[in-house]
Amino acid sequence: MKTLQRTLAIIKPDAVAKNATGDIVSIILQNNFHIVGMKMLQLTQEQAEGFYAVHAGKGFFHSLCKFSRADQWWCWHSKRT
Repeated sequence: MKTLQRTLAIIKPDAVAKNATGDIVSIILQNNFHIVGMKMLQLTQEQAEGFYAVHAGKGFFHSLCKFSRADQWWCWHSKRT
């Protein structure tokens, strides 16, 4: 029986801004992963603060949250057998 591998991939705003999304998706597909579902997100301030909550109170926290809201995030669930 083959093992099913599942992964969550996230392309953050800096890669989206550099138009690297196509290259990243190609790498995923070339490695025999199949995209099950994909969603493009624009984080709210509250979502950004929640995602980076582990860094709350650190000097870079606010700039990190601002960065995460600069552009869309591409998120997807993929699998391979």
